[in-house]
Amino acid sequence: MEASVNLRPSPERDQGIPPRNKPKSAAFTLVELLVVIGIIALLISILLPVLSKARQAANQTKCLSNVAQIVQAFIMYENDNMGWFPHGAIKTGPEHNEDWIWWQSDRIANIADGAVGHYLDVSATNYAVLQCPSDDVNNRPACIGATFTYYFSYSLNNFFRSVDLSSAAGFDNLQGVEKVTSIAQPADKILIIEEDEHTIDDGYATIYPWPSNSSGVPASSPLTNLLALRHDEGRKTQQLDTVSSSTPVPNLQCKGNVGFVDGHAAYEPRSYAHSKVHLLPDTMSLPWRNFPEIPGATP
Repeated sequence: MEASVNLRPSPERDQGIPPRNKPKSAAFTLVELLVVIGIIALLISILLPVLSKARQAANQTKCLSNVAQIVQAFIMYENDNMGWFPHGAIKTGPEHNEDWIWWQSDRIANIADGAVGHYLDVSATNYAVLQCPSDDVNNRPACIGATFTYYFSYSLNNFFRSVDLSSAAGFDNLQGVEKVTSIAQPADKILIIEEDEHTIDDGYATIYPWPSNSSGVPASSPLTNLLALRHDEGRKTQQLDTVSSSTPVPNLQCKGNVGFVDGHAAYEPRSYAHSKVHLLPDTMSLPWRNFPEIPGATP
């Protein structure tokens, strides 16, 4: 006997009752949607400056690490060369095998052969240690019209470098010194700075703003290679760094990264980094003790 099949519709269908357990459809109203969008926009406006500051702080720390590695490489070079400094890597001078950095476009492929290059383990495809992560290395106004562009972020204090034998006579009496042993209080002397993108044009920096003669008379138009403020832009009071005889170093309160002769690095204000106390080989000896201090310096 065949089983019968009950084809009678369910009571729910008969009475127009929706099936049990079927969720009702839901939708945002326009007002609710606008409220959500407003909340998201508010959160973004709050978080973006925080994230930007965090990113800049991370870049400043990475840049400081770069500077520390560079000054340590200088120490290794000096130890291997009886205390002598490398050459300054100057744009106007001849290229030297002992230039501290091989930066010209015809030498970047062999950047590891620079005086401190192999101590930093750099190569033609890996030289990030020589570039600040916040530095736009393509923004180099001081290199416009020059033969080569300096695509790096750090430069050497011009008082601490070797010079050509043909012009070395009297160098320590007029400008600086060629050996680390000639520096008084090396832990206080700045060797390397993170240089401002508007003034950097080679590996050699006139950080002390007055290229003085042997009597310490400042130049009427100071030439200053400025400490970079890219990590501290928010505290600038003078948006354009205009250098003059009355203001040889603007925005003195803003900070940048510097490396010292003894191998340590620090985040210091321009008032410190451009002070003669931290740049000249020995401020107690002639001729340097006659050199004037910059206005507003913090020795």
